[in-house]
Amino acid sequence: MEHLSFARKYRPKNFDEIIGQSHIVSTLKNAITSNRVAHAYLFAGPHGVGKTTMARVLAKSLNCIKGPTLSPCDKCPSCMDINGSKSLDVIEIDGASNRGIDEIRTLRENVKFAPTSGQYKIYIIDEVHQITPQGFNALLKTLEEPPMHVKFIFATTNPEKVLPTILSRCQRFDFKKINVKETVGVLKEISKFEKIDITEDALYQIARSSNGGLRDAEVTLDQLASITEDKIKLENVNEVLGSLSSDTLLKITESISAKKPSDVIAIINKVIEDGKDPSIIVSELINHFRNILVAKTTTNPLELIDLPEETVKDLQKISQNFGVEELLYIIYTLIGAYNIIKRIDISKILLEVTLIKLAFMQKPIPFDKLMEKVEEAAKILSTSGEIKINKTNYTQVQEKKIINLNTVTNPKPVISPDETKNKDSKATGIDNSDTKDNSFGLSKDFLNTLNNFSTKTLETEEISSPVEEVGDDTAASYDLPKILIVWPVFLSKLRSVKVSLASFLEYAQPIKIEGKTLTIAFDTTDNFHREVAELAPNANLIKKIFYDILKINFKINFINVDLPNKKTQDQYFQDENNEEADLSGLNQTLENSDDLNKTDSEPDDKNSDNEIVKNAINLFKGKIINNNN
Repeated sequence: MEHLSFARKYRPKNFDEIIGQSHIVSTLKNAITSNRVAHAYLFAGPHGVGKTTMARVLAKSLNCIKGPTLSPCDKCPSCMDINGSKSLDVIEIDGASNRGIDEIRTLRENVKFAPTSGQYKIYIIDEVHQITPQGFNALLKTLEEPPMHVKFIFATTNPEKVLPTILSRCQRFDFKKINVKETVGVLKEISKFEKIDITEDALYQIARSSNGGLRDAEVTLDQLASITEDKIKLENVNEVLGSLSSDTLLKITESISAKKPSDVIAIINKVIEDGKDPSIIVSELINHFRNILVAKTTTNPLELIDLPEETVKDLQKISQNFGVEELLYIIYTLIGAYNIIKRIDISKILLEVTLIKLAFMQKPIPFDKLMEKVEEAAKILSTSGEIKINKTNYTQVQEKKIINLNTVTNPKPVISPDETKNKDSKATGIDNSDTKDNSFGLSKDFLNTLNNFSTKTLETEEISSPVEEVGDDTAASYDLPKILIVWPVFLSKLRSVKVSLASFLEYAQPIKIEGKTLTIAFDTTDNFHREVAELAPNANLIKKIFYDILKINFKINFINVDLPNKKTQDQYFQDENNEEADLSGLNQTLENSDDLNKTDSEPDDKNSDNEIVKNAINLFKGKIINNNN
């Protein structure tokens, strides 16, 4: 006698035998009872969950000699022909091989003929999504208004590929995957009828591997029944499916928990040598650690873990070796590795590296513990006066940068030309106590203003409305050397508000001040930087910061000039992280700049070699005039 596969032999013959689709069964039963059977149905869902079986049962219920009925007799010619796939009134069509417009035209011609023995002519089209758009379009009119004796039942695993015009003409039912426990129940019944001796953990492994498809589970059981006449154990199932045993998974878990990467690598290499695929190994590990996480975090894990009770108890024990954060980290790491392993050829190496990484994993500190340590450190620092912490919101602590003139510029003592002749004389620094101008030409009021501003905390501020105008006499009291002294503070203030604009202005330098107009020059190659600075929001921001520092509403003029030595600006600007700025050459530069502002000065010959003098001559197209009066 010819062997009939379990999937065909134990196919449900009526609605009551269908497993896992009770929501669809109840709807179709009500439709038959109330005589409201639609002319077209679409059964959508994963493979092996009973779509075609449901279509056949519905066809038997409609064409049974007692029909329409909820319980087909399975004895009349119609029922027997449908069970044997020989009925002339129930036509099963494979959408993959009958997908063209010619096949659909043939179907349209045949629907006009009446059924031979039953009440309806029923077309069951499997994998209907593979029909071409032209074929679907040819079917539209017939599908919308078929003859009264015609019913269409479509089945598909990809309903999203079915044209919306077809979907709108069908009643759609979505089939769900069959859970592990229901699958195990069916397999136990089959094993009982077939007198197959199999362990419970082997049945669970078959059910899990089927991924919700009952047909796949029945096929696997059929295959195992022919492997051995002895009792089928979990090891036999793992050999057939290529999956990992529970013992292997537990050994890997224990090695990771014990921080023994060598043991992990030894286990994995042995498993791969036995023919296991790395992607399947990672998939098994993901499910395994998921089960451990569920066993650790739920009160009744038996309801959520599809494993025998004793195996679940083992998972609960081993879960005590891990924290929740560790398990989450392990699962996310394995998922990332799984996404890559499927696409590369060196999957074994990636699997080994991933497991070594997990074996060397340090236990993460829980967030609440971490924040306790942060709060404790914040209290210590705030007590010592080194940093101020907002205790009410310590998770958003930000260190404020304080700009001080002495720490930014750190000017060294300036030696006048007369004092350099006397080697024994001492260098003198900026004299803030003197009411007269010092060697920089800076008044005490100016230095006090600068120092007072530099000790303030610079924080981001919104650009306010235009500042009030200030008289020309106030602006005239600030010449170019004073602006150059302020320039580093200005850049620091600007950097705290808008970093990108400050980085552009670091390539520029003030070169002239007339009344309230300050001229800032970029090199001729820096047109882009100049254009950005001239934009209204940026120009207003520059003016506002100058006003905050000097209380002067400057009019800013940006120009491009030829700056032969672009690094000349480094004499004035120092990086904000450099606390020991060296401005030893500033004195001579400022003296030369003062000479440019004088109308009757007598420059020295050596001044003609100064870079700033050269730049000024080039800028104003002037020349040096010696006045011997």
